[in-house]
Amino acid sequence: LSYPFFTIGLGDTTKKKDISILNIIYNKTILTGSNADFLVSLEQIGFKGESTSLSLYEDNQLIEEKSLSLDENSTNTSILTYVPRKSGDRKITIKVKEMSGETNILNNTKTFYLKVLENRNNVLIIAGAPHPDVSFIKNSLQIDTSLKVKDLIQLSSEKYLGVTNIQSLIDSANTLFLVGFPSSNTSNNLLEKVRSIIKKGTPFFIIINSYTDLTKLKSMDENLHFSVSRISNGTMMIQPSIVPNQNRNPIISNSDIQTENSWDNLPPVSSVNWEIKPKAESETIANQKINNTVINIPLLLTRDLGTKKSASLHAFDIWKWKLQKAKSGSTLFDRFILNIQRWLSVSETRKQ
Repeated sequence: LSYPFFTIGLGDTTKKKDISILNIIYNKTILTGSNADFLVSLEQIGFKGESTSLSLYEDNQLIEEKSLSLDENSTNTSILTYVPRKSGDRKITIKVKEMSGETNILNNTKTFYLKVLENRNNVLIIAGAPHPDVSFIKNSLQIDTSLKVKDLIQLSSEKYLGVTNIQSLIDSANTLFLVGFPSSNTSNNLLEKVRSIIKKGTPFFIIINSYTDLTKLKSMDENLHFSVSRISNGTMMIQPSIVPNQNRNPIISNSDIQTENSWDNLPPVSSVNWEIKPKAESETIANQKINNTVINIPLLLTRDLGTKKSASLHAFDIWKWKLQKAKSGSTLFDRFILNIQRWLSVSETRKQ
C-alpha cells in the first residue's frame, strides 16, 4: 500500500475486581463413610484483607460452609470436607460468596460429578519386623473412623505380636500395607498367602526398609510395579523431590499452598542402597534427593492397571516426617497415608 498504516490499541487495562475458583484438587472416585477433601484454590483481585466464604453442595443441598480471610497473595487455598453416605454418582457444587463490586460472578461456582463406591474398609498392616513406622502409619489410618485397621508384626518366622488367626486376618483384608515385608523372618507359607491375595486383586502399599529381604522380595516380582537389585548393603539419607507434573496428584496433596515446597522441606530419612527400576506400567510421583541433588532413583511409585493397583515408598524412618510437621501444625504425613489408602481402595475392577 502507498498509504501509511497505524494500529491503535483500544480497551481498559485496569484490572477489574474479581474473585474466582481457580482450581480444585480431589479424588474423582471416593468411598462411602470416608472423608473426601477438596483443596480449593481461589484467585482474587482487589479484595485483599476482606472475608468471604466457601460453600459445598451435594445435589444442591448445602453440606459445608467455611469462612476465610483473603490474604495479600492473589491465590488463597482452603479445604472443604465431604463424607458421602450413599454410593452412586454425586453432583458436587462449590461456590465462593459473591463480593461487592465484582464484575464477573460466573467464575464463582464450579460443578462436577463424583463416583462414590461402597467402602471396603479392612486394612491390614504386615511388618517383617517391629519398626516405629508401623505405629505411626497405624495411628494415621485410624484417623478415618470408617477404617478397621489391624496389624500383623513378625517377631520370628512363626511368632507374631499378639496375633493367632493369621489366615483370617489376611483373608479379610481389603487393602495391604507392607512395611519391611518380606523380611528374613518371613516364612514361605506366609509369603505365599500374601502373594495369593495380591494375585486376586488386593491392592497394596509397600515400604522398603532395612528389614526387607531382597531375595524374597524378588519372588514377588510378577506382582510388583518395579524391579530391584542391590548396589550395596548400606543405607543413605534422602529427601523427596516431587516430579514437576505430579504437583497436583491427589496422593501428595495437602492443605499447604505449595505442595512441592512442603515435601521438599521434609527432613532426610533412610533408604536402602538398592537400584529401583519402575516397570512400564508404573508412574513416578517423587524421586530421591541427596544433599539437594536429585538422583535417578524413584522414591514414590504407583500403578493402576486393570486388576493391579499398588504403590511403593522406597524409604523408611518416615515417622520423622510426622514429628517435624506436627510441630508446625501440618497434617502432611496423616494426609499422605490416608490419601494412599483412599487411592488404593477405589479400584473400579474390585467394585465389580
